[in-house]
Amino acid sequence: MVVVGLLLAACTTEVAPSTTEGPRPTVTSPSVTKTVEPDRLEVWVDDLRAAVLAPFVADFAERAGVTVDVVSYPFDEITTAAATGDGPDIFVASHDRLASLLEQGAVVRVDLGVVGPDLDPVAVQAVTSGGETYAIPYGLEAVALYVNVDTVAGDVVPDTFASLRTLCASFETCVGIPEGLYHQYGFLSSSGGYVFRPSPGGGWSVNDVGLSKGVEGAKALGRLVADGTVFAGPYGDVVDGFVAGETPFLITGPWQVRPFGDAGVDFVVHPLPTLEGRSLRPFVGVQAFFVSAGAPPDLAESFVREVLARPELLTAAALADDRVPAYLPARSKLDAHIAGFVESVDGGDLLPGVAEMVAVWDPLDAALDAIYSGLDPVGALTSAEEAVVRATAP
Repeated sequence: MVVVGLLLAACTTEVAPSTTEGPRPTVTSPSVTKTVEPDRLEVWVDDLRAAVLAPFVADFAERAGVTVDVVSYPFDEITTAAATGDGPDIFVASHDRLASLLEQGAVVRVDLGVVGPDLDPVAVQAVTSGGETYAIPYGLEAVALYVNVDTVAGDVVPDTFASLRTLCASFETCVGIPEGLYHQYGFLSSSGGYVFRPSPGGGWSVNDVGLSKGVEGAKALGRLVADGTVFAGPYGDVVDGFVAGETPFLITGPWQVRPFGDAGVDFVVHPLPTLEGRSLRPFVGVQAFFVSAGAPPDLAESFVREVLARPELLTAAALADDRVPAYLPARSKLDAHIAGFVESVDGGDLLPGVAEMVAVWDPLDAALDAIYSGLDPVGALTSAEEAVVRATAP
């Protein structure tokens, strides 16, 4: 890890009052074993968020007379380290880590305050458990359709898989899609499939597994693979095929916007095409700022209110790596590439944020592999569903 900012202002430990009118975000902390320093915060974020936070943190630290250490960690490693109870006070994580963080008692409730009504309801739902919010969401992600405009005209909007096949007449493969459930969940959901049924009050019912309800979408996927419309393969292979112009279309998420731009690929992003008259509902992921159970409550509350809940900070944190902002007013001025993901985010299904998801990936990936190979989708999905039910049974 690398400390990217040690921001200190001496003289006083009194936190400056907020200039924002309205209800104050609050942080509620249980008793923890970590030694709490009332005038110091440690914030763990990835490199991109560290650069975004720097000016906001510097201003806060100077006005409040406190020390704020911003520590750069690889995004995927932050949650594991934070869950030890002796890690950061504030950290970023994806919403699907919330269940395990709560089980470990690692995070506390956070009131969204005045910014709450302007946040995407799906993003808020993602960080809510038992009617309480546990983070401030800043960005959403889902897969959409990339078009390589060096191979297909950029003004062509392929809105169905049938139209894609027509556009790809001169190509051996048409649409590259990384293999596995994450990228291909939308095919199952298009015909009513789901992993765990969402509960009306938030969360998911892990006793209600609906994978077999996606069989019609799975059959359609099998046909698309068989006729060459879809190439489902390892992530690197499908991305390389798109960059090389061998596959004119690619379905993946916003994490490829920057790498493609850096590689000089001329591309546009469109909403996902429909499948036999049905809309694909991809998984939606949410990134958010969490507050550790070991954070000094008063200082953490002020940091949430004066830094994390600021619209300009939330917007910049999302756009730093091309995510769709959770702050809804920011969506009126999005770059065209990011705007292409909004429909997927709005029309998708939240990735279930429950620990039982660990039992889902392998059986479903195996079922999809079988479907690519031409095996019976009914049998493949039924077997996968039975495996998940057995693994998640109380």
